[in-house]
Amino acid sequence: MRYLLLFFTICCMGVLRVNAQADTTWTYFNPLWKPTVKDSAAFYEKKFWYNQLLKKEVYRADSNIIIRATSFADSAGKVPKGFFMRYDRRGVIRDSIYLDGRHRSEGWYFYNNGHKKAYFHTTAKGDYDVQKGWDEAGKEIPGYVAFRPAVFPGGDSAWKAYLLQGLTLNQPADYAAGKISGVVEVLFNVAADGSITDVRVGKSSGNDQLDKHALEVIRSSPKWVPGIQFNEQVRYFQRQSLTYAPQQPSAAQP
Repeated sequence: MRYLLLFFTICCMGVLRVNAQADTTWTYFNPLWKPTVKDSAAFYEKKFWYNQLLKKEVYRADSNIIIRATSFADSAGKVPKGFFMRYDRRGVIRDSIYLDGRHRSEGWYFYNNGHKKAYFHTTAKGDYDVQKGWDEAGKEIPGYVAFRPAVFPGGDSAWKAYLLQGLTLNQPADYAAGKISGVVEVLFNVAADGSITDVRVGKSSGNDQLDKHALEVIRSSPKWVPGIQFNEQVRYFQRQSLTYAPQQPSAAQP
């Protein structure tokens, strides 16, 4: 009886192994990330299910060194769920971010030697509530800021007040007369020193007068508190829509 049970167990294990392999698929890509055959592949993707999550791992075909690993809650691979990990050419981890849909709940970053560099955790609203950093020797850096967006002095409410005031000054004559209206999307950068640079129209209102006025409002902004990445001030990209409403020709709204 013992031998029969042993035989049955071995057979079941064999079936499970075959099924696991059958659920794993490989896709091969050329250097331009176009699908190709295995013999000419520069990269390949391994896809399989594990703990009810769809796992995707990408490797270099010549060395079988992993490049990145992701997981998803759906079979189409559109809804991230779990850690998104990236690796360098040696297969040493660079960063690991936990994604739940579009929400980044926590993340780890590493130096080239594999030692931890920075860590963050966010609230359900996406605000950073924990941020830590270490030097390459592994010593924690007091007051470390992994990420902080650039902000207008006084915060969002002060920025909105500035825009409201700016949109009422030097208005185009046709707009003040109620003849034109529209929405202008302005793109700009906040430089590492807080100054406003690279101001340009992202989406035009369809009227040059309004577009030029919106650009001038943004260009005239006071310096911002600069953004921070890995404890250093960096350039930060911003996008702002300005609405010129026809029903209130003398008081445009941001």
